[in-house]
Amino acid sequence: MIHTKKHSATVRSGFSLIEALIAISILVIVVVGAMALVVTTGKQVEFSTERVEATFLAQDAVEYVISKKQQNVIDSSSDWLFGFKDCLVSSCGVDSTDNGGIGNGNNKYVADMCGGSCDPLQYNENTKRFGYGSGSGWEETKYTRVVDLEKIGGDEARLTVTVSWESRETGQTEEFVLKTNIFNTKL
Repeated sequence: MIHTKKHSATVRSGFSLIEALIAISILVIVVVGAMALVVTTGKQVEFSTERVEATFLAQDAVEYVISKKQQNVIDSSSDWLFGFKDCLVSSCGVDSTDNGGIGNGNNKYVADMCGGSCDPLQYNENTKRFGYGSGSGWEETKYTRVVDLEKIGGDEARLTVTVSWESRETGQTEEFVLKTNIFNTKL
């Protein structure tokens, strides 16, 4: 009689050590990739926020100068750029929050010559506005705003507003420049 041994195949359940290591490696690669994406996205959001604030600050200065220029025209001032002569000679700063200022009647505003080295803007947490205030609530920001005017003709001038700041993202000085022409006309 011949005896034969019966070998039964054993069915193993679970993972081997190699399979577990491969699965963990794949999981680590996915998690590290996702974390890098989150960090990069966060940096891009910060840079975009800075750029949007700079755009707002430049537009604020343009609207302020145009408004005051229009007030000069409405008041029949002989000088449609009254109050902004310093900006024709050298760079200057304007404060759209200043209600005192220089001028007469309703035509009061500030245009201070700064020679291209204007003071940083301040932010008032109470009023949620940027300007050059003093006292409680005002804190210095990283933004500097410079206004330049170049007379092109008797009734036209080029207005250039430059907002600069040191970016937290790049560590470099970033700049946003907004240019427009203004005219001696009533709207």
